[in-house]
Amino acid sequence: MKNEIDACCLCDLPLFDGIKEEERAGLAACICSGVKVFKKNDIIITEGDSAAKAGIVQKGRTFAYIIGEDGGRIFMASHLRGDIFGEVVMFAKNEGSPVTVEAAEESEILMLDREKILNPCEKACGCHVTLLKNLLISSADKFAAQRVMIATLCMKKLCGKIAAALIYFSRKAGSDTFNLPFDRAAFADYLGADRSALSRELSRLRKIGAIDFYKNSFKILDRKKLCGKRADKI
Repeated sequence: MKNEIDACCLCDLPLFDGIKEEERAGLAACICSGVKVFKKNDIIITEGDSAAKAGIVQKGRTFAYIIGEDGGRIFMASHLRGDIFGEVVMFAKNEGSPVTVEAAEESEILMLDREKILNPCEKACGCHVTLLKNLLISSADKFAAQRVMIATLCMKKLCGKIAAALIYFSRKAGSDTFNLPFDRAAFADYLGADRSALSRELSRLRKIGAIDFYKNSFKILDRKKLCGKRADKI
């Protein structure tokens, strides 16, 4: 267990939006059980674990997945510096974690304590109320992202799945140039597609001038070419 909270990281956290800079470190210490270091491939949360566990990526990268019927992993989400995970079901009464969360590289995780969040210290300061509001916003955003993912998976054609995913991440970034929060293999898992088939379709879309990309960096060049007229409605 590492007990150092990165003050610079707190400045980047949506969870602390609206909270004065001088109050953030104290509040973080109040609601967290400490900072834990995980090596690459270490399991942070196992599917079925107590939902009381949640964390914030202070350094590194993690990803969440479930195990499918064939024993393979089904990618659910990627978490970068400043991202929070586990908060959606953190306050569930009798619910285990629906996913396994694993460190994609050596990571420092700021572990949240559910009881400390629900039962603030005697000061019961205003910043604690703001934190709870931000947690609700984060949970709503996660719900919206999962809805988009489910809608994408329900599409029959791979080109439609790619279009839906790229347009969603473009809107999220506020630009036609953006980075996906995962590598090609994880992108294939996200789409429920074969990696080779995904690579072929991406190459085809680049050849017709719909997109350009390098590794996980993408640029939408022509939305209509990306997936015909339907792309404007995604």
